Amino acid sequence: MKLADDMSDAADLARRDKVNEVWSAASVRDAQVLGQYWLAHPMVRDRVNRLASGRPDQDAYGHLMELLAARGWRLPIGHALSLGCGFGGLERDLVGRGLVARMDALDLAEGAIAEARRLAADAGLGDRIQYQVADLEAAYFAPGSADIVFAHSSVHHVERLEELFAAVKQTLRPGGVFHLYEFVGATRFQWTDAQLRLGNALLDSLPERLRRLPSGKPKGRLTRPTIEHMVGVDPTEAIRSAEILSLMREHFTILEERPLGGGLLHNVLGDIAQNFRPDDPEDRAVLERFFAAEDAAMADGTIGTDFATITATVPETPNRPSSRLTSLLLLVPPVRRLYIALRQTQAEVARLKAGQAHLSSEVARLSCIVDSLKASSTKSE
Repeated sequence: MKLADDMSDAADLARRDKVNEVWSAASVRDAQVLGQYWLAHPMVRDRVNRLASGRPDQDAYGHLMELLAARGWRLPIGHALSLGCGFGGLERDLVGRGLVARMDALDLAEGAIAEARRLAADAGLGDRIQYQVADLEAAYFAPGSADIVFAHSSVHHVERLEELFAAVKQTLRPGGVFHLYEFVGATRFQWTDAQLRLGNALLDSLPERLRRLPSGKPKGRLTRPTIEHMVGVDPTEAIRSAEILSLMREHFTILEERPLGGGLLHNVLGDIAQNFRPDDPEDRAVLERFFAAEDAAMADGTIGTDFATITATVPETPNRPSSRLTSLLLLVPPVRRLYIALRQTQAEVARLKAGQAHLSSEVARLSCIVDSLKASSTKSE
């Protein structure tokens, strides 16, 4: 038994060391070496904003502010928890734009946390954002301490999802919100045959100048990486990503779920997004064609979404009354029947709201398809 425990401890230490190596280095986001991150391209950003909010000029967090205000929240939110903060850019942004008053932010990468603290201090936010080194695989958060919990591109690095979600439910105050902006695509990047086939067809349609990597070499064909390669690069990468959506629906009441696409664009534009000049009509036309291709493949079910935003709350628990007085009242059979009926009605309303949110996201996505097709038609005339 001790040998097994020692091996487990050694594996955990190796995981932590690798995470620190990979995610504490600023060069991992160096566009001069790796190319522009595909989501940073202005046209892609506008597209994702439209899918996240219905507007190209409003991102997912601006939309969240509207959603919370519609539910009666007063902004800024008093206290938030951020899971997997990296260098802390999101937290500084959310405090700066008035969404949150105070934040605790956690990440396993010690180098990233040190830099996040320095940047927050430089921005005059050191007293409002507390950055801490913490492992989300061993999550414990103070019960009832957070009004809202954020996770931006971090949960897909967590293996113990069930334990993490249980910890989030415990830390949220009554009525609190859990908001994810996540990669929810293929676990360990085991791309589907359809993703590879359609993605390579799009790459093959590109002229050489648009397919060129920062090194000057042409981008090769898309392939499915081996599990061994994935673990060697980062043992946490997309470790259970394909299960995130289903587990969120199981553990939380979904207020809104919006697919952001990326099933093709994520791989096709990776490392070459910087080649597409936003002010060049020909380059814009190519990207619009790619957008339309991804939308069509998602619409007919050939591919799913690789990215999504999910806004959720802790489910009601009718068998756990909120006060001693309520417990006493529930001893009276008619009151108990009414209480259960009320909770069932609330659950049904929550389900209908989630369905409405899903339909709204579908309308936004289909509107994006129509806009792309109109743009393509205009270009061809």
